[in-house]
Amino acid sequence: MDRKHRKYFLGIREKISLLYIITAIIIVALTNLVVYRIYRKDIVEKEFAYMEDVNRILADNISDMVAGIEEKLVSEIEYCAVFSYQNKLENLYVADVERSLKSLATLMKMRGTNVKSIYVLDQFGCSYFYDSEDELTTEAFMKKRIYSEIRLGYREMFPRQGATVWRSYPENPEEIYLIKHYISSTSTDYKGIVCLTFDNVARSLNAHVEYTRLISKEEAKEVLQLSYESNLVQIGENVRENPAFICNCCG
Repeated sequence: MDRKHRKYFLGIREKISLLYIITAIIIVALTNLVVYRIYRKDIVEKEFAYMEDVNRILADNISDMVAGIEEKLVSEIEYCAVFSYQNKLENLYVADVERSLKSLATLMKMRGTNVKSIYVLDQFGCSYFYDSEDELTTEAFMKKRIYSEIRLGYREMFPRQGATVWRSYPENPEEIYLIKHYISSTSTDYKGIVCLTFDNVARSLNAHVEYTRLISKEEAKEVLQLSYESNLVQIGENVRENPAFICNCCG
């Protein structure tokens, strides 16, 4: 046969050697895959455990913060004598009630809680409003959803007398409302509803939770870019504008 057309075949030894090489490659690949899966599962479990611990600590701190705000509110309502006018209605002056609301907002701010506005609906159905920045008028507040919910559904809003509920709405997520069903600590008589508006959630959390810190817009953008480059899952609040939070999660 012509040497140019001769077909070359591997011998037995070459075939066995090639089989050993292929088998070794497969074994190494499978071993690496098993090790990867084992360590990946361990890492994921540790990450979830760490996230649970952090979330639990953060939840406890926020719970303490919320309880502290509610306790301060009751104390300051009594100190500012917000409902004292109900003892002598014939001497009622709206200006006096508004001054007491201003004092309440000031004292809450001195205690570390930034109150933007206060709305009161008393037991007689009378309303009083105060805005600490003089930006929101009574008429503008009456157009908000929280106003309608209080006026129309305050009887169903609270699970019991003296209870406190919190509200936030998707159309304005940066504002949080604390609504207090206030009863007198001495006579236990119902006096009215007090609604406090808090804005700038980040500053409130930073002031009360030791696991947060304020950052600039530039640093925030850098964090978002770094999270994106690290293939983290970025989840923001389901609103078109002014989201209250963006989470960068590992999976």
